[in-house]
Amino acid sequence: MDASFAVAAVWAAGVAQGQLVIGREVVHWPSKGWNLLTAQLVDELPVWIDTSDGSIISNIGMLCEAGTNW
Repeated sequence: MDASFAVAAVWAAGVAQGQLVIGREVVHWPSKGWNLLTAQLVDELPVWIDTSDGSIISNIGMLCEAGTNW
């Protein structure tokens, strides 16, 4: 696979999230309230996005440090 770290991080985060939530009603990770966050590439950075308003919550791998944002 010829991809940058950012592209690979977004892909890996999306796959992990998908595997955690498939068929499970109680696993909503990562989420802000009832809204799942989604992994996206923004300005060449891998980030978690709040699906309710499109805001950037944190860089992928930094959710714990961004605890006040979500």
